[in-house]
Amino acid sequence: MTPSELEQRLNYLKGIFPHADLTPNTFLQLVKPTDELLLPYQQVFIASKLRINISRISLFPRIMINVFKSVGISLIRRGELRSWRKHLVEPKETLIVSHFTHAQQPGSVDAFFGDLLNRKIHNVFYLNSTRVQHKNLLGFYPEEERKNLIFMTKSLPLSRVLSLHIRYLVLSINLFKHSFHRTYDLTNRWLLIETAVQQHSRATLANKFFEIRLTELLKSIQPARVSLTFEGHAHEAVLIELIHKFFPEIEITPYQHAPVVPEQFGILRNLRILNPRDKLLTSGEITKEYLSAFRTDIAILAAGSSKFKEPAENVYVDDRIKVIGASEGTIQSLEVFIKLFNILAAKLPNLDFKLRVHPAISARELRESLKRLHSNSALISQNSLVQDLATSTYCIYRSSAVAIEGLAFGVTPLYFDQSRSQGLNPLYFANLHLPVFGDADELTEFFKGLSSLESSAHGIDRVELQRISNQYFSQISSGTRLI
Repeated sequence: MTPSELEQRLNYLKGIFPHADLTPNTFLQLVKPTDELLLPYQQVFIASKLRINISRISLFPRIMINVFKSVGISLIRRGELRSWRKHLVEPKETLIVSHFTHAQQPGSVDAFFGDLLNRKIHNVFYLNSTRVQHKNLLGFYPEEERKNLIFMTKSLPLSRVLSLHIRYLVLSINLFKHSFHRTYDLTNRWLLIETAVQQHSRATLANKFFEIRLTELLKSIQPARVSLTFEGHAHEAVLIELIHKFFPEIEITPYQHAPVVPEQFGILRNLRILNPRDKLLTSGEITKEYLSAFRTDIAILAAGSSKFKEPAENVYVDDRIKVIGASEGTIQSLEVFIKLFNILAAKLPNLDFKLRVHPAISARELRESLKRLHSNSALISQNSLVQDLATSTYCIYRSSAVAIEGLAFGVTPLYFDQSRSQGLNPLYFANLHLPVFGDADELTEFFKGLSSLESSAHGIDRVELQRISNQYFSQISSGTRLI
């Protein structure tokens, strides 16, 4: 079964229960087929009657484990309930829903919206993806910005948590009953059972908590528009459906900030549920053109991106070729690239290999990964992104934005995916026609004949690379605002 076929099955099963509260369930919202996002579906590729029966027997124990986790977190996070401060936020015309992650540097521009977001004139609702305590998050920002900020709590009062689980238990039982219907094949039966379990998962409950807190906030500040990051996640669908149903007077302006890949199922799914009066903002013309092919009835504007890089006047040339690697913001991706660069550095000592770590990875996570893989920290770049791009010849990537940003410096992108699929390649839409690499041996062989990897050998000159970079991440004009 391909990821595309899995996506079709998930959509089909969700359509069987049109009035059920399934939108928060992350299991039914496959964003894109990365290894980490496909992990919950691994058994679907080897479904059997024995596995189905085991899943049925373990269903209620697994649900109870999730309930106990929720109860425990609710008790531990009681302090956050006291620091929920929606009534202290000074209302603004625009509410922006963004993320507080390790990529967010205190005092700097927003890591997702960049210069499009101004904490002095916008209300910002941050989803907290770190372990920083809720009550301490405001301390990262100046006093003049704090009055416009609010941070998501990671739980609700215990009584509300239990009531949600009870309500979802009725839905889970219904899903479980459907898994016995003979009209479904083994794969769909397993998916139904797993959906029933995941309805009580931490991720699903977190999306439901988000919906509840967002409802409270919208009632309190009454914004004219809401903007959110747009990648295809379940919480985005939760927000869109909530506003359309209960706050139809609010305009939604999602912002596609990160590169879109060919198999990014979630973003197309969420695109379909936008209303004609909503307005989609993109990072550049290439993504605008791509998304416009699916919705001609809504306004799609190229708002630009803070990832825009001024084209370099000269391409870096040195006796020793430098190759940077751009891992994504997950532990799985980081460790794949650490293994790859360990091999390349050992086999090709005449080249410099440096791996850039995604800012969403914490220092602790990086240390643990290096220790687990017995890797030397000297492999990790300590330079700024611009320094690395300005002194590199090649960039090995999968779906990282670094490869696109590197085009402005004349850095040749080399796509690496162990599956050899182009489904996660954001530069696929640029029609660069560069080779796809699936393992270290293939990259080693190509690097031994570097002339075959030169951009010019593929009919792509520096000016063309810079043009493509600007079309993916265009410059934000001085008059651009989230409107």
